[in-house]
Amino acid sequence: MTDVPPLSESTAERLWLVEKLVLGWLMLVLALDPAWTRLPQAWTLLNDGAGASPGAFASALGALRLAAVGGAAAAFAGAARAVLLPFVAGAFLLLSWASQSLGGAVWNYNLHLAWFLVLLRVADVGASPAAARARTLSLMQLAVALFYLQSGLSKLVGSGAWWFLEGTAIHHYAPTLGTALGRLLAGQPGLCRCVGLATGVLEFALPVLLLVPRTQRLAAVAAWGFHAGVFLVFGIGFWQLQILYVALFFRAPALAVHRLLAAPPPGPVRPATQLSLP
Repeated sequence: MTDVPPLSESTAERLWLVEKLVLGWLMLVLALDPAWTRLPQAWTLLNDGAGASPGAFASALGALRLAAVGGAAAAFAGAARAVLLPFVAGAFLLLSWASQSLGGAVWNYNLHLAWFLVLLRVADVGASPAAARARTLSLMQLAVALFYLQSGLSKLVGSGAWWFLEGTAIHHYAPTLGTALGRLLAGQPGLCRCVGLATGVLEFALPVLLLVPRTQRLAAVAAWGFHAGVFLVFGIGFWQLQILYVALFFRAPALAVHRLLAAPPPGPVRPATQLSLP
């Protein structure tokens, strides 16, 4: 069995895999998310009678989307990363702002991907690339940890401790917003309380466990299990966050994928030269 190299020797491969996952997901979101198609109509309503041209706005929006998808695809293939990573990030942030401001969206759960692209670009700059990559990986791990802390605090501040002690989400929202399994669990008050308490424990423990090297892999597995439960009960996947864990908190998978996909193709095999003795 091949030994897994230390963190300092695997950070580049892990960030390489993060970059591929982020760019791949952004390509899907930019190409397929229906929220973008509603923006021209929202622009028309916002500027009704003001003389603005919804057709011009729609054309500009379509051109920006197409350029962002093409830029993400080119960067995914490794072309002009220094220019394309910040461009894709900026274009996605601009489109996200437009969808929230004009389309009425409350929040875009993919925004962290744009900032991760910015961090990946910053990691290429500096006198010490190894140190910059290590800082970038640590910042990404910290961002993921803060997502769980923010989620727990928002529940605690908005609804109080009863959200966790009574299992408010399943008991009150699963009957109308949940899956068939969620509706079934909503009729079990005791189980709802257990799930609510487990949610609180995870959302306040994961921010610490994900940052401790000894526990972060186990914490990532627990986070995957948590999101699997949320998906089964409410149909909400948060795939844009989960897919990054394989690179952010594990070394061996990233190294294996990097060796498989990024290894240079073997050159032509030259026949051995036979020496003729006089």
